[in-house]
This record gives sequence, structure tokens and C-alpha cells, in this order.
Amino acid sequence: MQCTQCGSQVGEGERFCPICHAPVPKLYRNSQFHGLVPPQSGGQGEPPADNRPAEDGLVILSVLIPFLGLIIGAICLGGTEKRAGRTYILLSVVNLALCAGLIILFVVLPLIVFSGGVK
Repeated sequence: MQCTQCGSQVGEGERFCPICHAPVPKLYRNSQFHGLVPPQSGGQGEPPADNRPAEDGLVILSVLIPFLGLIIGAICLGGTEKRAGRTYILLSVVNLALCAGLIILFVVLPLIVFSGGVK
């Protein structure tokens, strides 16, 4: 293994580099990579809470029941999951607009057309 500071060779089990005396990071066995892997420093795990994507099930509920999506989105925006909250609210608003358009197209317009033509 090589030292991360000076690049010199460090023996197995050594805790410090023999040249620059820098601490050697601990290695752990990771079966995914079939060998020794240095530990990951911060920032490699999940994305920050305010940048997490929306959950699939809640997205479907936001489309099927738009008012529920608005409520879930408001809760997420009030908390730490800003990206997910914006997704739920956007899908709910789009669904409400589509529902309103379909109601106008299939209910209101036929009533206007047929009531004006039947006299």
C-alpha cells in the first residue's frame, strides 16, 4: 500500500508512514469489491435531505388524489425534503388542471352545446 501523503510504500499493518509519519487510513474488507478498500469519507452516502427525489408511491398518490399530493408536498416543503415537496405539489397542480380541463371538455361544453340546440 502507498502513503496518501508522500506516496512511499507502507507495509501491511503499519499505522504510520515510515517516511513522513502520516497516519495510514484503516482498511476494511468489502465483499462488493473483493478486497481491501479504504473507508469512504463523508459525502458519499445519500444525497442531502433537501435534495432527495420524491418517493414513487407518493408520486402516484399525488397524481391519483391531487389534494393529498398538495398536503404531502406542503409537509415536505415545511421539513427538510424540498425537492420531493416541489415534485408532489407540481404533480398535484398538473393533475388538478387536467381534471378541470376534462370536466370542461366533457361536461360543461356538451351542456352548453346541447342546451342551446334543443329548443
